[in-house]
Amino acid sequence: MSENGTLSNLLDQWRAGDQSAATDIYQRYEKRLLRLVDHRMGRHLQARVDPEDVMLSVLDTVLVRIAKGQYSVSPAGTLWNLLQFVANNKIRKQAEFHGAGKRDVQQEIGGNADEMFQSLSSDGPGTDDAALLADELARIRERLSPADFEILDLRLQGLGNPDIAERLGCARQTVRYKANRMDERLRAWADSEDG
Repeated sequence: MSENGTLSNLLDQWRAGDQSAATDIYQRYEKRLLRLVDHRMGRHLQARVDPEDVMLSVLDTVLVRIAKGQYSVSPAGTLWNLLQFVANNKIRKQAEFHGAGKRDVQQEIGGNADEMFQSLSSDGPGTDDAALLADELARIRERLSPADFEILDLRLQGLGNPDIAERLGCARQTVRYKANRMDERLRAWADSEDG
């Protein structure tokens, strides 16, 4: 990563023509984006299109358009959201292309058209989305104390502060304080990764 470190600095350097900034941005997002693309593409589409090619195309498209001023990314960390949006569109276009007429990949290997573009068209999280969530939760667990992660886990289960306090045997104010502190840490962590 470059010395300046922050995404906004890297983007400014990239807009100014610094190729090393683009390399740093690639390194920051390539693994996470590849995981997303790999999970969003169904196995039938992967028979025709390499997820790594899609990932590289997404990064290229976004960086070129940022350099040309066609995309604006705020320092608040919207680059990851933009990368996801562009990835979803590229996967959708690939699924439409490889599912049309004589190119229909299902005629070659059989299967359900929905599997070509499984995660984006589903009503709820599939097993791939659950795997992504599990990866993110593991990363969050590493950054939080066990007590803070327990509060997060209970919040994710739908419990409010009074119920969490009762379950943990502490005051509601303690849960509120720890939850606010944890939210601040998670926001700062997300900002440092995305902006």
